[in-house]
Amino acid sequence: TTTTTRRQPDVLIRNSAETAYLGDNVYNADGTNQTKAQTVSNSAKATYALKVQNDGNVTDSVKVTGTAAATGWTIRYFDALSGGTDVTSSVTGTGWTVLSMAAGAVKEFRVEVTPGATIAGGALHHVLVTATSTGDATKKDVVKATTTTATRRQPDGMVRNAADTAYVGDNNYEATPTAAQTKAQTVANGAKATYMLKVQNDGNVTDSVKVAGTAAATGWTIRYFDALSGGTDITSSMTGTGWTPAALAAGAAKEFRVEVTPGTTIASGALHHVLLTATSTGDATKKDVVKAT
Repeated sequence: TTTTTRRQPDVLIRNSAETAYLGDNVYNADGTNQTKAQTVSNSAKATYALKVQNDGNVTDSVKVTGTAAATGWTIRYFDALSGGTDVTSSVTGTGWTVLSMAAGAVKEFRVEVTPGATIAGGALHHVLVTATSTGDATKKDVVKATTTTATRRQPDGMVRNAADTAYVGDNNYEATPTAAQTKAQTVANGAKATYMLKVQNDGNVTDSVKVAGTAAATGWTIRYFDALSGGTDITSSMTGTGWTPAALAAGAAKEFRVEVTPGTTIASGALHHVLLTATSTGDATKKDVVKAT
């Protein structure tokens, strides 16, 4: 009696924080019932632990191939669960071969998937990892790792004096503006101080941003306009329920201005603080405030 030779690689997957692998004794070509998923922020990595096992009854070598990175993403394969050698070029090329695996033997390795800073929130990248018997190329198994970019919403308010060229407050997000997000001017009674304002979408998805501003105290005049020069007077909206410009794509910005004028009865040295608050309409907890004094 002769035992029939059987060759069958079995590749398994788990998230790095888990202990149990998925896909044991399941063999298919698309990762069905052998899929793991993670959601990570831009520039953060999702790590998947992988294991290839020789489920055949003879010693066999197994070739491992995997998906290469799409534009804006980084995918790296290593030959160990931690540390190890980077085998990305082999896995995404002609294949990385685990040599002479005895029946029942296993080899663990990992893949790290990172969405770049410019990847939009909600974007997916599917990574398929295939283990193929070198003794019988019809015998293979596939697992899948699906990584989703976490949605981030963050308006960024900035301010400058009309005579300046550079805004302050870029990439600072404060509910109570510090000096890093404050501009000041001194003007005569009846003269106006003009501040240029910019709200930028620092999130990774298109978002609408509502902007609100301080109303004028007695004896002062404050007017808001939807452009750096000319434009439409939006004071009633700014000092009311808020002004919402057109939706901003990730990274896009809208510039506008505020004009502050002390009346003839305002005493020398008197201050008027104007707070400009930009709030994401998609997530009201995400906001930024700048100040003009």
